Amino acid sequence: MNILFVTEDHTTENYGVTTVVSQLANEIADRNNGMEVIIAAIGEDSVEQHKSVKVELISSARVGAFWGWSPALMARLNDIVTDHDINLIHIHGIWMAAQLHALLIAKKKKIPCIISAHGMLEMWHWDQQSLFNKYKKKIYFKLIFQHAITESTVFHAITPIEKENLSKLLPKQKLVMIPNAIGLEKEHASENTGEKIVPEKIFLFLGRLHAVKGVSLLINAFYKANLGSAWRLVITGPESDAQYVEKIKTDVLNLGLSDRVEFTGPVFGIRKLELIRKSWAMVTPSYSETVGMVNLEAAVCKVPSITTFETGLWDWEEGGGILIHPNVDELTDSLLKASRWSLADRLEYGNKSYQLVANKYSCDIVVPKWEALYSSLITDHAILNN
Repeated sequence: MNILFVTEDHTTENYGVTTVVSQLANEIADRNNGMEVIIAAIGEDSVEQHKSVKVELISSARVGAFWGWSPALMARLNDIVTDHDINLIHIHGIWMAAQLHALLIAKKKKIPCIISAHGMLEMWHWDQQSLFNKYKKKIYFKLIFQHAITESTVFHAITPIEKENLSKLLPKQKLVMIPNAIGLEKEHASENTGEKIVPEKIFLFLGRLHAVKGVSLLINAFYKANLGSAWRLVITGPESDAQYVEKIKTDVLNLGLSDRVEFTGPVFGIRKLELIRKSWAMVTPSYSETVGMVNLEAAVCKVPSITTFETGLWDWEEGGGILIHPNVDELTDSLLKASRWSLADRLEYGNKSYQLVANKYSCDIVVPKWEALYSSLITDHAILNN
């Protein structure tokens, strides 16, 4: 069985989508269950993959770079499908040319197709657009993208919230829900673990600096909590919205927090894991999120996290985390609550977070669900067409 993943960008610039796509492809390759994964992406570069995962890069034209388009895109994708004898196409994302063209090829060739929206159709994103962009996307989705969908196209939701929203938007489509996952062994490659490091009085934000992530909310809650000079807030991630970053840095200055709030920029690899492990708690106050890989990463490092119901992690408090709605008062209270944990409490909640992820969100639990879905769709398609 040959599975084609299609994504607009397979570098770290595509943040969580690249993480999810890369990990799923590698995990399937590691299991060697008769499935081959090929990744088609727009661009000149890619993150490194398992040696068995083939990455096909497609250049975009300068005139169509904003949409990831080139005159050769359709033909190139079609050749990839033919050359690799693709049995199923798994599209990651919604808005770029690669996704639409892959969907059209799946429709024309009658190849089973799954679309993972990765939260791109959540209402928060629609509502935050300018009026022009909001209607432009609605017109594109209704008049172009949806016309490329067939009755057999399967939409994938990562969380119960996303599944509910997709069912309203696409009532006639088949929906499946499979959560994001994380590999436990990979995170333990470093010799340090959360139990060996005494956590410091650090609340850590890890993610791109964008309004949807609630960074401004966190800065104001940290100020309001007035935890004392020993506590620090570390904000780590790429500055994906320059105007927003300027605003939050100005807020830090105006609130007199410059000596207690640190902006580190993006951090990767072992350095990132060490930063997570020495933190008292991760804080992910997103307004809209599909699980949020950083919550899983923190849990695997035995670090509890404060996150929002909007991430879809409704079971998070079973594992020692804290769930809130994205507002200053609830976030302030959660920071105060976490700051009052004893060291024994903090380590216990970290261990509980790890156990929750191991039991519900680990690759060993989640990836077989993908393999079963791929197999069933390919098998059903073969039966119907024989």
